[in-house]
Amino acid sequence: MSTAGAGPYPTERGIVALCRDRSEASAAAERLATAERLAPGTTAVTLHTALEGHTGDWLAVIRATGDPAVLAEGLAGIGTVGVYETTFRRVKAHERTWAVGEPTPGVGLLLAIVAHPDLTHAEFDAHWRDVHAPLALTHHPGMWDYVQCSFERPATVGSEPYDGMAVCKFATLDDLKQRFFDGPEGREIIRADVARFSDMERSPAMRMTELVLV
Repeated sequence: MSTAGAGPYPTERGIVALCRDRSEASAAAERLATAERLAPGTTAVTLHTALEGHTGDWLAVIRATGDPAVLAEGLAGIGTVGVYETTFRRVKAHERTWAVGEPTPGVGLLLAIVAHPDLTHAEFDAHWRDVHAPLALTHHPGMWDYVQCSFERPATVGSEPYDGMAVCKFATLDDLKQRFFDGPEGREIIRADVARFSDMERSPAMRMTELVLV
């Protein structure tokens, strides 16, 4: 897989880990975030935890920015579906008014994405960045934060072959349920575009809560 381009969006590099166990992921994220274990250049450690009732293969996600190899080494030994070297593109950002270590208000949606079988990873990523991101900003009015996590390549053997993950956050559950789309036409525009660049049947989603540790 090729390195993701930035387009007009700020970028950082790091890892995404899809974890099978909530408590194990929480402990691992806390270890990464402690001062004595914090790797040089690490600028963020974030834990996403699935809402109760989620039954997918992964129940928590760790995102961390910094040296991918060093961060992946720090997660050795925990049960994961995969650890991925990642370029993070911040497409839309809200201002954080709560302290680090306090749960982020509202609710989030994580979508692990498998590229459309007719596209290379580079073609998938270019469409996601250059075509889909502007559509998402137009037709998802309730979304207050949006990060595209473009997976460069798995950092562990045996990882599921995902090409990226979308992290979409909403100030309230009502914003997610009622204002995810700007109307029926916007819903259809987004659905049709997602079908152009992704394999929708192999791209699972998870509702989550977020905790920023660093």
